[in-house]
Amino acid sequence: YFAPPALVNALDFLAQEWKYKPAGIVSYGGVSGGLRAAQSLKGLMTTLRIMPIPEGVAIPNFFEHIDKASGAFKSNPLMDASVKTML
Repeated sequence: YFAPPALVNALDFLAQEWKYKPAGIVSYGGVSGGLRAAQSLKGLMTTLRIMPIPEGVAIPNFFEHIDKASGAFKSNPLMDASVKTML
């Protein structure tokens, strides 16, 4: 995984404003829920002095959680518990 240039630019541009502030990561993807991307992002964030908290929210198989009728995202109890822990 590599960070997309737009993400790197956004983090770099606001690095002074975010310096030493906590940041939570919510990732999504296939089976792993974007965990490898989140782990890579943590290294970039600490380099910019943004403090990623250890807890995070991973959303595996993201498209399976989209309600077909309304198009709204539907979480499950594990995701809800992860959000509470992270916040």
